Amino acid sequence: MTAPSSAPASRVRRLVSRAVPAAGPVRQVAFSTLLTTMGDGLFVTVSTLFFTRVVGLSLVEVGLGLTIASLAGLLFAIPLGHVADRKGAHRVLLILTTAVIPAILCYLWVRSFWLFVIVACVVGVLQRGCRTVLPALIADIAAPDDRVTARAHLQVVTNVGISVGAGAAGIALFIDTRTAYQALVVGAALMYVASAAVLTRLPKGPAAADHPQRARMSLVLTDLPFLAFTGLNALLALNSGLMEIALPLWIVMHTDAPAWMFSALIVMNTVLVVLFQLKTSSRGDSLAGAARSSRWAGLFLAATCLLYAAAGSDVGALLAAAILVLAMIAHTWGEMHQVSGEWGLSFRLAPSHAHGQYQGMLATGRAATSVAAPILLIAVISAGKQGWLVLAALFVLSGLLVPATARWAERAGNRT
Repeated sequence: MTAPSSAPASRVRRLVSRAVPAAGPVRQVAFSTLLTTMGDGLFVTVSTLFFTRVVGLSLVEVGLGLTIASLAGLLFAIPLGHVADRKGAHRVLLILTTAVIPAILCYLWVRSFWLFVIVACVVGVLQRGCRTVLPALIADIAAPDDRVTARAHLQVVTNVGISVGAGAAGIALFIDTRTAYQALVVGAALMYVASAAVLTRLPKGPAAADHPQRARMSLVLTDLPFLAFTGLNALLALNSGLMEIALPLWIVMHTDAPAWMFSALIVMNTVLVVLFQLKTSSRGDSLAGAARSSRWAGLFLAATCLLYAAAGSDVGALLAAAILVLAMIAHTWGEMHQVSGEWGLSFRLAPSHAHGQYQGMLATGRAATSVAAPILLIAVISAGKQGWLVLAALFVLSGLLVPATARWAERAGNRT
């Protein structure tokens, strides 16, 4: 009699166990990533309160400073990726991860706006650099057909790490004292210490001397098909801002659903990613499969926009909540397909000796999206249902154009 109820639990256990990479370099990198993202979750959750209550900045100053820091990270993504191509991704990632430690701790001594901007820029450049170089390291340590799966493992542990860190940060929010917030800064730095320690045990990957060619730093800037893909992928990557910026505003301002629905939907998104990201990412192992994943991402995200719009149609709290759950399912599937297409195409379209700078270009596109997202998505919310329709059309068009762009890149050659 217990078999029917135990079968779903067994399936969930199998799905969770698959989220852990096999023993080897990828598992070590995944563990390192788990630690850094736990640190990020610890600090980001309370960063605004830390900067306003401990440092003494205004909300406007915090927003302006973090925007400047994001722009600084954007400018350094390609150069840092190029350095990884020349010096080795493992070495560069270890240096960047280690450098984040004192940079984060400098927040404890910030007492003015301009010092905050300087420290935030340094932290932003280093953390953006880590996220840029990490995929290049995966290209070094994983076989071509295993790279997308490896990136999926990292995506899963990233979601878990941020969630665990954010949950732990809740203790500081409950205590709500200056010391508690400062302790989280130290805790975030310690997570990077542990991550760097894990990276020191990773076997050294190939350096530039192991490649028959050396890429000039401007190589990616002359690759028109990849630049086109970067732009299309950046539009699809708006799904992150959609979840972080547009959704909470839409729920509170334009639906009858309770405000706590946003937290429940975020938890739901995290669980779905942990359970299904690896399965979804298997479709991005080939060039054609990755392109199809991007196309599906556009369609799922368009459906998400239509469902979010429907939840704001004065349908009552219960029905609005049900529609939002359906929308989050579509949103999560769009997110998982978007990153699967991004990973597969970024690895397949980059020359083997230039993964760092190509990942840097892709990171630049995503960073530009994160800078533009607040203004764009607030405009969508302000326009109401018409705004959601325009955004849905943008997602569909972007997704449909990716396969043609991938074929253009394949015809252009110069891929290894």
